[in-house]
Amino acid sequence: MSLRLIRPVLVLLVPAGLLGLPALSLADYPERPIRLLVGYSTGGGADLTARLIGAELSKALGQQMVVDNRPGAQGALAAQTVARAVPDGYTLLLVPSNMALSPSLVKNLPYDPIKDFDTITMIASAPMVLTVNPSLPVKSVAELVNLARARPSSINYGSSGTGGASHVSAELFKSLAKINLVQVPYRGSGPALLATITGEVNVSFGALPPILPHMKSGALRALAVTTSKRAQAAPELPTIAESGVPGYEFATWYGLVAPAKTPRPIRQRLHAEVIKVLALGHISTRLLNDGAEPIGSGPDEFQKYFAAEIKKWNAVIKNAGITPE
Repeated sequence: MSLRLIRPVLVLLVPAGLLGLPALSLADYPERPIRLLVGYSTGGGADLTARLIGAELSKALGQQMVVDNRPGAQGALAAQTVARAVPDGYTLLLVPSNMALSPSLVKNLPYDPIKDFDTITMIASAPMVLTVNPSLPVKSVAELVNLARARPSSINYGSSGTGGASHVSAELFKSLAKINLVQVPYRGSGPALLATITGEVNVSFGALPPILPHMKSGALRALAVTTSKRAQAAPELPTIAESGVPGYEFATWYGLVAPAKTPRPIRQRLHAEVIKVLALGHISTRLLNDGAEPIGSGPDEFQKYFAAEIKKWNAVIKNAGITPE
């Protein structure tokens, strides 16, 4: 399932009188600062996205949106805090795409990603890129698939670690292309990228922004992007799906959620304000320069996508034999 991109239009809000809420509940919101929790340290993609959007929402809402970093347990610490918070719109969570992987990768997850949260919007989505070391004699996805079939288990790929985005995106590729690539896990995406550049591994799946300069220099050969549509930052690259592996789609994304039972008018107010923020020229330009595309999906659309992602990756992770830790 893919999500449509935003368009610079205003979203009609459900009147506050619906759902039995007091008539002034939406008009008065927000009356105090809002906490936006991030389950990762400062400087990472989730943190930067939260601060970029949060700063503009503070202006639009007339109240400070305070980014609160709570790193730990692969984002579970922040998620659990928000899941237990009062559902009044004053505690929100910046959700990265790997939250859809957590139910299949983390034992005894202290929250239910569907039941414990109400979705607001997906903020942005970014592709990963399938790259190879130039010494590998392939220039397309089809050639890589054919080579892998001709040389079973002889081609390896670097990942940022078991269960990470680069790992599960590669496993989905293996499953749909019906080939076998051997994982070489590293401690982070940086070392995995370096290993591909030096030829220590043949293949890798990585985020677009850090790969772009190496594509241009020739240190890496990019074959395709992982999303269902071509990336605006690299339109010359085909998608994996259009390159002979139909049905393939993997996107890294960031969304906004609230504790379950947060009043729908409040969530729709937040969604409407995010739409306006994403339509700002400097915000959309910043996201596009970072390899991401603004989305701004509605609460219901994001809910369906999130649930579908959990189901999809559960199957991939099981088929790959990745066990929860």
